[in-house]
Amino acid sequence: MSGLSIAGVVVSAFLVFFAGMFVTRLFWTPYSSQVIPSKIGMERGVMSGGVGMMGHSIEIKSDADFLMGMIPHHQEAVDTAMYALTKTQDAEMKVFLQGIVDAQTTEINQMKQWHREWYGKDYVADQRYRAMMPDLSSLPDNQVIPAFLHGMIMHHMGAIEMARVIFPLTERDEIRAFAQDIIRDQNAEINRMLEWLSERAGYMPMMAH
Repeated sequence: MSGLSIAGVVVSAFLVFFAGMFVTRLFWTPYSSQVIPSKIGMERGVMSGGVGMMGHSIEIKSDADFLMGMIPHHQEAVDTAMYALTKTQDAEMKVFLQGIVDAQTTEINQMKQWHREWYGKDYVADQRYRAMMPDLSSLPDNQVIPAFLHGMIMHHMGAIEMARVIFPLTERDEIRAFAQDIIRDQNAEINRMLEWLSERAGYMPMMAH
């Protein structure tokens, strides 16, 4: 490939990246800690989200549906954050990733406890959940953190939408409080990940081969 062609590819990659960041910031409106359920969520009780060709849609009509969707959603975040921890030496990033692991592991345990108390049986995955995050293990080490951040932003948006959907449907104060915590905490994490993607030159998106 000629020097001119290589330069063109690099310029194109930068343009695509910054266009994507502009669109994300343009359409991403942070949710407040006070839940205001969306009209779609109230009428249809459906959450949908995706990353590229990866995505999931879970119909949420009850607390049980919410738990069956949010437990594996959290587990996916924990698993990918734990893997990403092994691929970075950045102290600040390690703290952020460990925070996801610790917080969401605690929440998984809480949700499983609720499932036992409310439905008289242990949680067992029912295969409705489909993974949103990319397979980080298939990537070169230097691409793991950028891919994690891009994927986890959309992953968090999915969790926030699930929380918005369940809020007007549930009669349990525990679920309402939990939904508000998700919206507050994951909104803050989205904003931090967006800052990293815009500030760090090394966090460019992967180029297709």
